[in-house]
Amino acid sequence: MSRLNPSPQLSVFARLVAWFSRRMLGRVPAPFTVIAHNDRVLRGQVAMERHMMSARLVPARLKSLAELRVATLVGCHFCMDIGSMLSQQKGVTIAQVEDLARYRVSPHFSPEERDVLALADAMTRTPAVIPEDVFKRVSGRMTPAAVVELLSSIAWENYRARLNHGLGFGHEGYTDGGVCALPARLEEAA
Repeated sequence: MSRLNPSPQLSVFARLVAWFSRRMLGRVPAPFTVIAHNDRVLRGQVAMERHMMSARLVPARLKSLAELRVATLVGCHFCMDIGSMLSQQKGVTIAQVEDLARYRVSPHFSPEERDVLALADAMTRTPAVIPEDVFKRVSGRMTPAAVVELLSSIAWENYRARLNHGLGFGHEGYTDGGVCALPARLEEAA
């Protein structure tokens, strides 16, 4: 349940976005119905989502894994729910979703995945202090353009997770009958 009621009236643009959401996800995610109160914010979010989805220098699986980690650190139940479903569609394994909180020691993550997750951890902390060794390991495996894409993906998920968490959105059943990531505990994120 959101802290704000859904928008009673949808603009033409919002109705179009709702149609696409139903087509892609089978339903309209609840955050959309509240963000639709402000058509300019909705337009900005849709533009960013489109551009982030079209950026393909970093494997979608790797970006999705980092985004799911951000959702667990922020504690956004909606983002963990939909993110768990979407990440599995992009190749993240069930074992990785289950072991996300202990990625540093889990055998289910490669060194590259651990570095990307450490980067997501650092960018989600306040203040966001990225250890130079982590940045060098990640940037040593990617082009500068890919590094920008990965950092943008992590930052964008921080935005989404914090907005949805602030609005009070919870689990919507995207992972019902499946595996869903759990919120990270503070000691695990440190």
